[in-house]
Formats: sequence, structure tokens, C-alpha cells
Amino acid sequence: EPFVAARKAAEQAEAAAEQSAKDAQAAREAATAAHEDAVAKRKDAEKQHKDALAKRKTAESERTKQEKLKKKAEDSRMKAEKSRAAAESARAEAAQSAKDAEASRQDSDQKEKDAIASREAAEVAADDAEVAKDKSFHDFQLAEEALEYVKEVNEHACLGMIWWIERSLEEAKKTMSPVQKRKLEGRGHVSIRKSMSAVRSLMFG
Repeated sequence: EPFVAARKAAEQAEAAAEQSAKDAQAAREAATAAHEDAVAKRKDAEKQHKDALAKRKTAESERTKQEKLKKKAEDSRMKAEKSRAAAESARAEAAQSAKDAEASRQDSDQKEKDAIASREAAEVAADDAEVAKDKSFHDFQLAEEALEYVKEVNEHACLGMIWWIERSLEEAKKTMSPVQKRKLEGRGHVSIRKSMSAVRSLMFG
């Protein structure tokens, strides 16, 4: 019986050892599997990290690109605003220039009208002056003829009046042109009635 008990104990110990070996093998295999899974997960994590870095780099590049495009668009907008402002200013200046030109044209037209009116008035005045000058010269001729007649028919009468008339005629001659003086020298016969009328006009206005 002691032998049987020892054998059983040995068998049990062997069985326990075999079980322990199996458990150890299973544990080793589980540890190996866990290690391999951890390595795989680590590789996957590293891949995801690389992908994330690549995506972040791409996103940063895209953001930089968009910022450049935004800045370029803003610069273009500012240039367009400046161009628009310049165009508005040029349009306003052109409108003012056109307005000034129209005002200048109207002023020129008015000045031209005024000049024409002044010229016509001057021509009328010149014609009137010429007529008045001719009439004055004619009246002077009549007055001289009348004076000569009065001196002939009234040799010793009205000497003061005759002197005054002669003096007035001499003063009037000073304002005559050489052409008018030559006309006086070559004048013909004049009506006595007209001459006396000219004398009264010269004396009494």
C-alpha cells in the first residue's frame, strides 16, 4: 500500500507537472499573441500618426494657399476700389469741365452778342456823327454866306454882332479838317434865305 500511494502521488505530481507545462505553454502562446497584437496596434498607430501628420501638413498648405488667395482677392478689391474712386473723380472733373466749357461758351456767345450790339451802336453813332458833321459843315457855309451878305447890305450897322459872328466862325474853323477847309474855299453860291437861317441857328441855337 505505501508503494501504491507513492505511485499515485507520483502520477498525480506528473499529471500536475504536465498540466503546469500545458498552462505555461498556453500562457506563453497568449503572451506571444498579445505581443504580436501590441506590435500590430503600435504599427497601426504609427501609420495613423503619419497619416494625421500628412493630413495636417496638407491642411496647413491648403490654408496657406487660401490665405494667399484671400490676400490677393483683397488686394484686387482695394485696387478696384481705387480705380473706381479714380474713375468717379475723373467723371466728376469731366462733368465740371463740361459745365465750365458750357458756361464759357455761353459767356463767349453773350460777349459776341454784346460786341455785335456795341459795333452796331458804334456804327449808328458814327453815321449820326457823320451826318451831324456834314450838317454842321453845311450850316457853317450858310452862316459865312449870310455874314458876307449882312456886311454888304449893312456896312456900318451891327458891328458888334458881326464881330462876334466872325469870331465864332473863326473858332469853328479850327475844329475843321483840311478837306472841309478846302471845300469852303471852293464853295459855290448859297441861298440867302438858307444863309440867314444858319446865322440865326448859330447865334441862338
